[in-house]
Amino acid sequence: MVDLMQRTFTRVMSPLYERMFLVLTIVFCSSLAVMLLNVSRLQGHLIESMALVNGELYATVLSQPSRTPIGTVSRTFICSGI
Repeated sequence: MVDLMQRTFTRVMSPLYERMFLVLTIVFCSSLAVMLLNVSRLQGHLIESMALVNGELYATVLSQPSRTPIGTVSRTFICSGI
């Protein structure tokens, strides 16, 4: 009985062991492809959300009144020791 179970187990598992490398390669390549697709999708969402946030910030800054008149901005630097 034990011998019959061992032979049956060997017959069933032998083809699986022979093709294990192929199966693992297919699983690895498919998971790599799915990962790259998800990274690409997430990168697109990140760029879109950053553009929306930056556009909103720019619109907020443009809608606020200027705190200093344009002519009063001083670009003089004081350097001590020269």
